[in-house]
Order: sequence, then structure tokens, then C-alpha cells
Amino acid sequence: MRLKSAQKNRLMLAIGKAEEGHRGEIRLHLEDRYPGDGPKSRAAELFEALGMHKTADGTGVLIYLAERDRKVAIHAGPGVPVAPSGTWQTV
Repeated sequence: MRLKSAQKNRLMLAIGKAEEGHRGEIRLHLEDRYPGDGPKSRAAELFEALGMHKTADGTGVLIYLAERDRKVAIHAGPGVPVAPSGTWQTV
């Protein structure tokens, strides 16, 4: 299942709103399918390739979505506080 244009736009608006009021930088990266070892390793690879490890204070966050595989991974820099247990299961 691929996201429709309106869905992508809503995601981008939500990311923009989420960035307000803090120093983090959030990016969304969409691919059809994930190559390699899985979405977590692909997100880590893209985090480096996109230069997100260079963000101020290490506060970059990459949300990776493999649309056809219906898989998501979130990779955050060392400056992003660890979320409480169970946070990502509710997203």
C-alpha cells in the first residue's frame, strides 16, 4: 500500500509542527521497499548518508518508511532523549 499525496502532505505538516519549540531536526524518508538487512539498518544507513549525524547537539531524527513492505524505523541522534518504554508501540 502506497501513501497518497494527501497523506504525505499531512505527514509533512505534522513533522513541521513537531519541530516547533525544540532544537531537533526531523526528516521523513520514503522508499518503496527496504534493501538489505531490514528497516532499522536502512534507517541508520540513511541517517549517516543524509548528514543527520551532523545536526546541532546530535538531535536529528529520521523516520524511515518502506511503503510496500509496510515497515517503519526511527533512528535518532545521541542528543535525543530516550523515549519511555512503550512509546513507539503506540505510534
